[in-house]
Amino acid sequence: MGRNKGFVKEREIISILNQKIFKDLDPAYKKEISKMCPGNINLEDELTCSKNEGSGLEKKTDLTLEIKKQKINMSVKIGTGNSVHQEPIDRFVKFLQSQNQLSQNQIDLIYEFHWCDGTFDNSGSVSSRKKKNDYAKSNRNRHTTYVDILRSYKKEIFTRVMLGTVNSPNYLLYFETFENKRPHFMKMNDLLEKHMAPEEAVKSIGIFNVQNCWPCLKGQDHGHKTHKCSEGCPKKIPRTQKHRHDVQFKVQNFGEYIL
Repeated sequence: MGRNKGFVKEREIISILNQKIFKDLDPAYKKEISKMCPGNINLEDELTCSKNEGSGLEKKTDLTLEIKKQKINMSVKIGTGNSVHQEPIDRFVKFLQSQNQLSQNQIDLIYEFHWCDGTFDNSGSVSSRKKKNDYAKSNRNRHTTYVDILRSYKKEIFTRVMLGTVNSPNYLLYFETFENKRPHFMKMNDLLEKHMAPEEAVKSIGIFNVQNCWPCLKGQDHGHKTHKCSEGCPKKIPRTQKHRHDVQFKVQNFGEYIL
């Protein structure tokens, strides 16, 4: 789901909840908010709902709902294929190191399956770059070890990816589609429990798929591309330059864990 649609959905939720009287809420919201604040809400109570500003690790809460001075932080997700976190691979490895020391062989494996070019330092040629799934198939034993390394940090990764470091969300609000008006609510602690379950897909880290955000398999991290003008003469023109340094965490379908 694109960023702009996410902002539209957040504004929609704010319009439904902000400065509204509890008794006048949509029944779906009223029921879920009652669960959030059991025995503590009166029909005439007024709610406020606001957007949280910020980015990166410090900002995983999208909206904050307040009723009777009780604040509830919420993360909003829509549809499938949600990218939930992205950061430079070097910073991510340093984070893992800060939680539990990695050996050099373990560090090398994490980098190898980030670059997927046969190196630990992104020094391979463009032609040697492969899709992560293809690279994993060609290096099954090392990939299994790599996955096991990241799985040993499952809880720490969930905290970093879904909760952040400041003002963490208490609830996930999930919409099956952008057009859907009624969200499904889930406590983050319940989602963590699903994440920590031993049953998971072969290549996943709990609920997450981990990949290079921009693998640049055709060399899009280089600064120019060749373009033939109308007269047929080749010339180099600037391209929007990407890079291969960010690791990305995605959840294929939150509905699998909520519905």
